[in-house]
Amino acid sequence: MSATKSKLVHQVVTTTLRGDIFCVLNGVCFLLAAAVTRHAESATPEDFLFARVLFFFIIGLFDVIRKGELTPLSVDCKLLCFAALSGFATVNMNFTYLLTLNHLATSDAYVINRLRVVVTGLLSAIFCAQPFGAFSLFCTVLILFGAGLVAKPNLIFHSSEAVYNIPFVGYFIIVAAVFFGGSNSVILQVAHKNSCFVTSSQLILMFGITGIAQYALTGYIPNDWSFFIVDYDKILIHVLVSVGTIVSFKSSLDYITAQRFAVVSCILIPISYIVDALFVSSRIQITSLTGAVFVFMGVFLYTNSQKSSEPKSTS
Repeated sequence: MSATKSKLVHQVVTTTLRGDIFCVLNGVCFLLAAAVTRHAESATPEDFLFARVLFFFIIGLFDVIRKGELTPLSVDCKLLCFAALSGFATVNMNFTYLLTLNHLATSDAYVINRLRVVVTGLLSAIFCAQPFGAFSLFCTVLILFGAGLVAKPNLIFHSSEAVYNIPFVGYFIIVAAVFFGGSNSVILQVAHKNSCFVTSSQLILMFGITGIAQYALTGYIPNDWSFFIVDYDKILIHVLVSVGTIVSFKSSLDYITAQRFAVVSCILIPISYIVDALFVSSRIQITSLTGAVFVFMGVFLYTNSQKSSEPKSTS
């Protein structure tokens, strides 16, 4: 009996560790994909995402055909809907997050984006019957306070104290990035509960399809395509690292819950400041570091209060 119990504990720990490793890898890829856009000579954040959408469509289509995963998408409407929703959320999360880099440093944008745990918690309470009570609300206040210290918005702080001069539309973009980022993991969790297992290749393909559709509907087509030549190396790195982001994100959620993913991703907060220092040479503000501590505390306390933070079975 003890041998069986020991084996079960070992399996749970191994499963959780795998999920955590994929989560950390996801964060590293996410930070690198954002950091490389800072060094572009010509390409804008919109251009980077446009290039990613095109390449993801080609890569995803090739991979799903190679693996025989195109047929399930064409015959299973429920699977197609979940894959399309996740693709739509991923496209818009990346688009709005890249736009936040026009207003925030890479590290500070990453810290504020941890607000997604609140969105994940609220949507999990609605769609997955996860608890969200008074303590969760207290943790939310901690996270919001920390995010406020990081951004030091000029609508709260005196203009001389504000680190960033963020316009109103900037706050809207930040909130949108947080919403799409927090909802995406819940979409995949609900899909799993409905026996819809979306693969990484299908996610990459739907990212490309929904992105192309969105660009077509909004009428955004680059007037000058020379950025593909001028910044070809940055675009290539951005696309390849972004593929790693989606693969590691999907792989992580195969082993751990969306709530645990949220707290483990906070391990990347100090790494985000290191990436900023190395690639962007940003000056680190003491208020940003203090705010990052509050964000981590809020996310950590919130996640550990959830009974659902136990790792999922992979059997």
